[in-house]
Amino acid sequence: YWLSQIPLWRRKNDLTRADMRQVWNLLRTGDILLVGNFIHISGLFIDGVVTHALGYTGKWRCIHAFAHGVSYIGLRKVLRHYDTVVILRPYWKWNESNTFRNNLIQKLGTPYDFYFWLNEKENDAYFCSQLINDSLQEIGYKTHLTSIRDSENILDEVLDSTFRGHRILLPDAMIYGNFEVIFHSHNIKKEGKKYILTKSKLLM
Repeated sequence: YWLSQIPLWRRKNDLTRADMRQVWNLLRTGDILLVGNFIHISGLFIDGVVTHALGYTGKWRCIHAFAHGVSYIGLRKVLRHYDTVVILRPYWKWNESNTFRNNLIQKLGTPYDFYFWLNEKENDAYFCSQLINDSLQEIGYKTHLTSIRDSENILDEVLDSTFRGHRILLPDAMIYGNFEVIFHSHNIKKEGKKYILTKSKLLM
């Protein structure tokens, strides 16, 4: 289940029509869509209110890094599939949003990074949040985020030889980067500086 992303059960996703309408109305080219899917077992084990990151490129299409590599996905499909959504907007200077979009387009076809290779300089594949964060940093935008944090102790080194996901940037952490939160779906609320779910993932 973890690798194949086979759904555990059939059910309608948790976004409401009001959520979807807001997304359609508010999205602008260069926005970042963070979404959560809790129908898959992997979504239940990923911390936070979202589990996936995409870049919105206009004309109702997004670019994301998924199992089949960096590719387009239609906004309608995203909204029908996921349970939560957060829209982030970088604090753009003139025309930077188009530069970001073009940078994403250049990465189409790049493989997905299933193994979370931790040497960034030799990386020729992307996981979802890395695709967005690296593409922003490459055009000079300061996200205040690190796609892969440095190894800090012996435990990190031990985990590096088995499961490498402990040092990567999770989609949920992007909410707290250098972005404006434009919108979040009805099933997410802000308590202090933290965004949390209003109900259990299992009930979505």
